[in-house]
Amino acid sequence: MSVAPTPIVPARVGLRWSLALFASAAAAAVYLNALHNPFIYDDHRLIVENDSLSALPNLLAIAVHEITRPLVNLTYAIDWSIWGLDPFGFHLTNVLLHMVNVALVFLLAGRLTVDAARPSADPGAPAANLVAAATALVFAVNPMMTQAVGYISGRSELLCALFVLLACLAVRQFIITSRVVWAFTSVGVWLLAMLSKEVAAVVPIVLILYDRWLAPPSAFPFRKRLAWLYAPMGVVTVAAVAVRLWVLERVEYPSDTFEPTFVLVQLEAIRRYAMLLFGQGPQSIFHQVDPYTDWLSARALFTIGTVPIAMLCVWTLYRLHRLAAFGTVWFLLFLVPSSTLFILGRGEAMAEHRTYVAGIGFFLAIGALVERGAQVYLRRGAWTRRLAVLAACVVVAQLAMHTVLRNAAWSSPVGLWQDAVARASGHWLPRLMLGEAFRESGQCANAVPEYRLAVAGNPDEPMAYAHLGGCLIAINRLDEASRVFTAMNEHYPESAEAAAGLGLVAVAEGRLDEGQGLLRESLRRDGASVPVQQLLVALEGRGDDLSQATAFCEQVRAIAPSSRTAVDCARGSEGARP
Repeated sequence: MSVAPTPIVPARVGLRWSLALFASAAAAAVYLNALHNPFIYDDHRLIVENDSLSALPNLLAIAVHEITRPLVNLTYAIDWSIWGLDPFGFHLTNVLLHMVNVALVFLLAGRLTVDAARPSADPGAPAANLVAAATALVFAVNPMMTQAVGYISGRSELLCALFVLLACLAVRQFIITSRVVWAFTSVGVWLLAMLSKEVAAVVPIVLILYDRWLAPPSAFPFRKRLAWLYAPMGVVTVAAVAVRLWVLERVEYPSDTFEPTFVLVQLEAIRRYAMLLFGQGPQSIFHQVDPYTDWLSARALFTIGTVPIAMLCVWTLYRLHRLAAFGTVWFLLFLVPSSTLFILGRGEAMAEHRTYVAGIGFFLAIGALVERGAQVYLRRGAWTRRLAVLAACVVVAQLAMHTVLRNAAWSSPVGLWQDAVARASGHWLPRLMLGEAFRESGQCANAVPEYRLAVAGNPDEPMAYAHLGGCLIAINRLDEASRVFTAMNEHYPESAEAAAGLGLVAVAEGRLDEGQGLLRESLRRDGASVPVQQLLVALEGRGDDLSQATAFCEQVRAIAPSSRTAVDCARGSEGARP
């Protein structure tokens, strides 16, 4: 009579799922206070002012509006169809995506740990669970992830990470089973990642590194995988990168130029990302990285010196723990696309949300090193194990607390940008965005000095002129507004906003005929401005139609409530009462 074996595998599976669910639950818990945060910064452009969101089910209109990231725009459209412009629903989607990503990170980290343990006889399920739990939990609650999860415009990072993780898991299944369906699945989800964000362009390189460093033996040899899977993905990547660069050059940023010293700026940015992931340094919605003027300065030589140090670290980790080396290279590779765009003169030097996909590799390396340390220290006795668990709990609790506090900082756009100004007072962009935050909260008097500093810091930013002038009109400083719009008109002779601003000043001062002419000129420059069209129609029909005159007065009071024309309208309405 034989005795049935002890069901060890199901118990381990149950523990694995419990740990994965715990990590996902932790992700949900730390982002609860982000669900009611308002729209901030790019959220206004991507959501509030995005007319394509109402086009659902017209997928073509949604895709064309965001041609390089159509999948992200589609998810915004779905949120809009359910929640309207309530930011709660958009935040909820972000948090749910993060929870799914945490579970996938747990799954992938466990699989990669098993792969890294080969060809030893025991792949080590306890080790896999430890690496997976450490990686997923730190990823779930690390405060550096808040700009991707708690900031609605970080949706592209969340979607990209989702499909990148699925692509990695599918490729692993293809290598193990040699079933072609998994190869097609990996390519399909990778293409979805590319439609979410361009950083997915480095996925073929990451997969090749995994294949050579960690992948288990397969009946389908590497040469065939290279020819039939990785090479076609590389060709698609080259084509996609070419299209993306063409869109950037021809559509989005046609006037920007290449600056070689931007390479040094990005090397410094990557080093600072790593330090921030370790919790060293303050977080901000805007990070200023000062430009380099000399390749041989002490600062430049220090930055250049980080390259061989990073290479030495990867080589050392490769000898110590291949999984840690793989995670480190993952981190560096996924920062390359955004760094390359900045080097070409596009975008900001640093943005915390860029570390979301890259951070998966960073935390994977941390998890691998934690497991290696556990092998050494946890054998020393029960007290050592208890202290190690206590230290881990303290670290996770601190990370979670900082994440909750960081989410709270995002609840106030004014406070968020005031903090950015305090950390980068010499840069014009935080000043401009602080002015925007004041203006959107109805504090134009506070916005004016911030706009002026933004104009002084960057005289080539038209939005700063336009919104400065608009706020000056709103607080009845019409002479100053006229000077601002005149300067804008001289700087940008074909600016519709400059002509419209001068027209609004003229209307507010009672020079209605002159205002009509300037508003017509604004429409000649750009006929798409609906508010200008409405004001012009009301202005032209005010003498013949009482309803048009009333509409005109309402618009003037909305634009310049204390102006002479608004006062005249008020007197006229009082005189018209029975």
